[in-house]
Amino acid sequence: MGGTVPNTWQIKKLGEVCDLIRGSEPGSASYFNKPSENCVQFIRVGDITGKVDNPKFVNKKLNNLTIVNLNDVLISFDGTPGVVVKGWNGVISSGIRVIRNVKPDILKGFLFYYLQTPNVQQIIKFYTTGVTILHASRAIPHIKIPLPPLPVQKAIVERLDAIKKAQELNDRQIALADELFQSLLYRELDPKKKNWKSKRLRDVAEITMGQSPPSTTYNMEGNGLPFFQGKFEFKEIYPIPIKFCSQPIRIAKKNDVLLSVRAPVGPVNLAPSECCIGRGLSAIRANVEKLDQFFLFYFMKLNENKTSFLGSGSTFTAIGRNRIEDIKIPLPPLSTQHQIVQKLQAVQEYKKKLIEQKQKLKELFESCLNKAMKGELVT
Repeated sequence: MGGTVPNTWQIKKLGEVCDLIRGSEPGSASYFNKPSENCVQFIRVGDITGKVDNPKFVNKKLNNLTIVNLNDVLISFDGTPGVVVKGWNGVISSGIRVIRNVKPDILKGFLFYYLQTPNVQQIIKFYTTGVTILHASRAIPHIKIPLPPLPVQKAIVERLDAIKKAQELNDRQIALADELFQSLLYRELDPKKKNWKSKRLRDVAEITMGQSPPSTTYNMEGNGLPFFQGKFEFKEIYPIPIKFCSQPIRIAKKNDVLLSVRAPVGPVNLAPSECCIGRGLSAIRANVEKLDQFFLFYFMKLNENKTSFLGSGSTFTAIGRNRIEDIKIPLPPLSTQHQIVQKLQAVQEYKKKLIEQKQKLKELFESCLNKAMKGELVT
């Protein structure tokens, strides 16, 4: 965080301003996969970090459960220590603690935000132990909380709450943009009920199968061409290079469709520039007189799951050139292809701006949090 809190602010240990109530572990035999009238969600560290998406439920009549609600502040000290959240209903696992009995000289909202500061997070990290499963409860006695006057705390909370609401709205807009894109993708590119001819990919595109150069030619310093090996590097459209290759063997050009051809088969992306591709990828370049390159990309994107079924192999799934060449591509007139691409790209550009806004809001939140805890936030 940098800097220190004003010397006029009193400082107390975390245990002096609230109680930390630990959750329990009823055991996996008590879990249910679906909610019911007698069950509540069993909130694990993986749930609050977003690392798992398979919620579990337990009978609310079990003994020694720690029940939490939407207004409770939760903090993890096991697994992924230092995660601070609120907005959960259910019962918490033993890796999570809930903040209770907050003393009158501190606002719960202020405590919620201060626990997220680098000061606290660094202390938790310093006292974390373990290799496969991390534990940080030893940090609790060492966490100290500054106590600005209550009106100052209130002003800080209001400012940070406003930014949080803007972040939540931005996240919802990104999710809606994703839904719109998927809906538009299906509506515009599904060939059913459209009088479109189709061609095999070999007739309308050039396919380059990747080949991995010797590992001695890789580097992290940016020497040579960006090197892409497989799907794990795919994030948003246009992957970000992790490695570079000084002696590339197989080269993709900018906007070539990169198809993952080995474990897993199917995911696609676009080459961000001229780059080297390893054996986990193929590069597909449209014959622009017949096929718009981005129309090809969006069609392959729509059919990622179908393409995955073209792979073969019992222990290691892969797809060969022949099967790629046999993929059928719908071929509406080029003018129609261009119109479809423009619609889809407009949604993608909108999402890109939302993601840029997400980063700006993150930076604004961190800046305000930093200033607030140094007494520099104008109230």
